[in-house]
Amino acid sequence: MSFVKVAKAGEILAGAMKHVEIGETEICIANVNGTFYAIGDRCGHENARLSRGSLMGTIVTCPMHASQFDVTSGKMMSGPVLELDGLLGTVYRLSRKGERKGGADVLRGLPMSSA
Repeated sequence: MSFVKVAKAGEILAGAMKHVEIGETEICIANVNGTFYAIGDRCGHENARLSRGSLMGTIVTCPMHASQFDVTSGKMMSGPVLELDGLLGTVYRLSRKGERKGGADVLRGLPMSSA
């Protein structure tokens, strides 16, 4: 199985999110109390970046019109989302791996499945 380095664990504090790109795929990585989750980073309503929204527990709120998504599943919890392009329902597998150099954890992601 192949993984792609997307960030160092220390770059994404608990309760924070980060936008990353793997090729042309935009991903929102969320740190929920030390557990990392990743979903597609675009809201299906106005194409806003979810990583620019707010994270409360496992729920990310879109910064434009307050659509909400669960980062553990990618599922919409409330909306005005009118259509989804398939990316939001995609959940990405994340893994933490220690680097010998500096001992920092590294997040690695791989597109996994559609919910």
